[in-house]
Amino acid sequence: MIKEIQEIIEKDLPKQVGETLRGVLEQGEKDAERVKELENDLYTKDLHIEALNAQISEQDGKLREYRKFDQRNIDLDNRTIELGNAERALKVQIMEIKVEEAEKRANMVMDFATGLVRNTEFKRRVFESQDQSQHTDVNGYNNWQPPLTKSVDTNETAE
Repeated sequence: MIKEIQEIIEKDLPKQVGETLRGVLEQGEKDAERVKELENDLYTKDLHIEALNAQISEQDGKLREYRKFDQRNIDLDNRTIELGNAERALKVQIMEIKVEEAEKRANMVMDFATGLVRNTEFKRRVFESQDQSQHTDVNGYNNWQPPLTKSVDTNETAE
């Protein structure tokens, strides 16, 4: 088509107008080629942009998932702290109960012991069993014998 136009120009138009028109046509062809190159570049860049948008969407999905995990971890950490505090409170409460029970037992044993110390029969038995626990004969031999058991009426106590 360009050749046909050039032939018509050479035949019918003066040479100066033909050269000007030829220059304009050549520039138009160059511009058309440049436009095609730019369209191809634009198409290539559009494909690249679509691929990047797909990657961005994928990364956004992962980020949302990681944020869920982060929130879950924060919640678990808070629950762990709460459970640790509750466990410490229970241990303190258990220790307080143990101390209270130990004090009660100590007071009971002390009351029991003071009641028994006043009992002369208890005193006599304790001292008798200590005196008979280890005896040596004249030769220095150990002839230990268990304490004598006497049937004593426990109701006879002198205070």
